Amino acid sequence: MRMLNYSLLTEAKLIEITQEATNKMTYREAETQKQIILLVSLKNKQKREKAFRELLKKYYGLIKNLVNLYSQRHKARHQKDLKQEAIVAFYEAIKKFDKSRKVKLSTWVFYRIKTKLKTISQQIKKQEKTIHVVRINQEPISRLEEESSRRIQLKQVLVLLCQLTKKQQKVVNLQLKGYSWEIIAKKLNSTPDAVRMVWNRAVKRLRKLLNNQSKQ
Repeated sequence: MRMLNYSLLTEAKLIEITQEATNKMTYREAETQKQIILLVSLKNKQKREKAFRELLKKYYGLIKNLVNLYSQRHKARHQKDLKQEAIVAFYEAIKKFDKSRKVKLSTWVFYRIKTKLKTISQQIKKQEKTIHVVRINQEPISRLEEESSRRIQLKQVLVLLCQLTKKQQKVVNLQLKGYSWEIIAKKLNSTPDAVRMVWNRAVKRLRKLLNNQSKQ
């Protein structure tokens, strides 16, 4: 018996073989992946699989481009899932292709895969947002307390700065802005050593004030 060379068959013939024994099923009946698997398990399974693989080979470039397009919007770990969904969408498109509508298979396949991937992409986006919110809510309490404590201390320091001398306030303010001792000295018509002494006294004063507050 002569073996059939599927690579030489026309696109129309490949579609016909892939759709074989399923043309009596309605659009809704062929929708789920479970039913697709059942369809593949019908008689002439091997013949239909070979025809489908030949069509998949022909349109793999289109599928790959669409998968890459939507993969860019998400993390790399989602690419495999998107690829699998794209192939399932391609299979569904072949099964539901109606040549009497005078629509090119490439146009029909592109539309079906893009629609499927768009839906999956939106679902992934929602999942990623949910995970992000959960991670924030589950952040260790100690870390949140630490951040809160840091903010409280900063506010306390700003209040306590008012209790320093005006010269001390100027030195602290300029030093916190990143100026060197030399530049601060020039701005205040002083020397770097004198400015450092003012800074040390200011820091010592702030520590004392903070300690007094913590004891209250």
